[in-house]
Amino acid sequence: MSNFIIYFIIAIAVLVVVFLILREVNCWYWKINERITLQQETNSLLKDIFSKVSNGSDIVFVSDKDENLNKNSPEAIAIPENLREPVLIQDKLKGERRYISKHEWEEMKNSGLDQFYFVVV
Repeated sequence: MSNFIIYFIIAIAVLVVVFLILREVNCWYWKINERITLQQETNSLLKDIFSKVSNGSDIVFVSDKDENLNKNSPEAIAIPENLREPVLIQDKLKGERRYISKHEWEEMKNSGLDQFYFVVV
C-alpha cells in the first residue's frame, strides 16, 4: 500500500512537470508570449492616446499607412519661419495639410471653422 502512494505521488509530479514543459512549448509555438507583449504595448499606446484626447483637444492620429502621408506628411510640409507655435491641420474634405499658428487655430475654433479641419499629431 505504501509503494502505491509513493508511485502515485511520483506520477502526479511527473505529470505536472510534463504539463509545464508542454505548456511552454505550446506558448512558444503559437507565439502567445509575443502576442501578450504586443498587446501590453498596444494598451500602453492607447492609454497615451486617451490621455491626449481626453484633454478636450481636437486631435487626429495619422497611421503610417495613410495614402496621403507621403505628399502631405509633416516632414514634407515646410514650417513657415514666422510661426512660433506651429499647428499642423488637415482639411477634412480635401485631405490637404498646412501649418498655422496656434493663435490662428484658436480663432478658427472660435469662429466655427474648426469643423472643417483637425489637428494632426
